[in-house]
Amino acid sequence: MTRLRVATWNVHEAILAGGGMPDDPSSFWAELVDAEVDVVALQEICFGASGEPSDLAMAAKLTGMTHAVSFPLSASSLREDQLAGLALLSRHPLREEQRLKLPNPGLRHENDEAAVNSHDKGLVSAVVGLRGGPVRVASLHLPPFHRFGRAPEEFGPIWATLGESIASIDDLPLLLCVDFYTGHRELLTEQVERRLHRAIGDQDTHCGRAADDILYTAPFELVMSKVIGTQSDHALCLAEFEPSAST
Repeated sequence: MTRLRVATWNVHEAILAGGGMPDDPSSFWAELVDAEVDVVALQEICFGASGEPSDLAMAAKLTGMTHAVSFPLSASSLREDQLAGLALLSRHPLREEQRLKLPNPGLRHENDEAAVNSHDKGLVSAVVGLRGGPVRVASLHLPPFHRFGRAPEEFGPIWATLGESIASIDDLPLLLCVDFYTGHRELLTEQVERRLHRAIGDQDTHCGRAADDILYTAPFELVMSKVIGTQSDHALCLAEFEPSAST
């Protein structure tokens, strides 16, 4: 394997953290463009009503990452008549795509403005063809349990389903890019026999929480990681990996 630069980012459907759309839509993607990554995993990417990836197409054009895999999951909670979901963008070819929709816990929260229901979440992954050998990269989005006043550990079936799915895929080196909405990574890592290391750790990535991370398996070694502020309500999480000296 060669050195690989990877990012994960919940883009909040390209809505500004304070609400509203940027005057220049291309400016929203500036930090991703500057990061010059090989692969990025995106959560809450916006799709048209029939699943066409308009925002993803803009990100691909701006970054020069021409290979894409997408997974519209649910109705948008921020844009009328749109969908939201997951995506991978890569400078290298993507193959052997896999998609998983997690069990929806059916959560509901009512406030003075409106009722909020839990949306479908899930995982999309693909094999990245690198000169030094293939790698599987995944984008994963979990429900925001805290917004419904619930603890993530209450939802064992979701973590079990996810663990089984990860265990059933190939034995290729894995980069799992996740919006956890919780710092309790063990809810997932204890479900998986392979050891998953944390690239981002306990850094604040969303509203004072260590919500986002990039988990990686052997034979990767972490060269560097960085959390970059963005116009979204989530930071862009960046990590660079190289194969261990023993490989």
